[in-house]
Amino acid sequence: MVNYYTRSGDNGSSSLGNKKVPKNSYFFKLSAEIDSFRSSLNILISKLKRYEKKSSKNKDLYLFLINELDFIRNLTFSIGAISYFLEINEINSNMPKFDSGNTKHLEDIIDNLKDEFPAPKSFVVFDLLLPAELDKLRTESRKLEIIFYEFLNSLGINDNLPDDVKEIQRFLNRLSSYLFVLSLYTNYKLGGQTKGPTYKRI
Repeated sequence: MVNYYTRSGDNGSSSLGNKKVPKNSYFFKLSAEIDSFRSSLNILISKLKRYEKKSSKNKDLYLFLINELDFIRNLTFSIGAISYFLEINEINSNMPKFDSGNTKHLEDIIDNLKDEFPAPKSFVVFDLLLPAELDKLRTESRKLEIIFYEFLNSLGINDNLPDDVKEIQRFLNRLSSYLFVLSLYTNYKLGGQTKGPTYKRI
């Protein structure tokens, strides 16, 4: 029988391997942010699957987005697992790999799509829900990147990072640009308008 609670964290800390870690540590802040980002991916992928079943006109677009977001979702598990190994200071062969192909995939998608829509001339405000939801993912990815750096700073290992961790840094830095391009591309394919801010006094 599965237990869904252990009571071991009732005192404000949890065990990671042989290490007791406070619940307000940067590791748990990062873990919570990864969970939150993945949950947003789950919701949007579920919506896209529903759209794909109901649509005939935009089916290819929805399938493309499902595959792309599922690729990102799977990588969040690797980022979480690598962060765990860093926290318990066991950087060894059991730690998952995170190779440069992940970042290259993001760059390839950006390069392949960037000429498919008019380039924005300023900040963008989306008037369609799906592009706006993709853009919200972009903002969440920026927050995830910031917290990942705070986590690394808390460990004091910035000068001696494993290659896999350096690749996560590159990946997270590219991720917000990738999601922005996906939102612009989706908006264009769906016939949405992009508006810039007016900066007018109200």
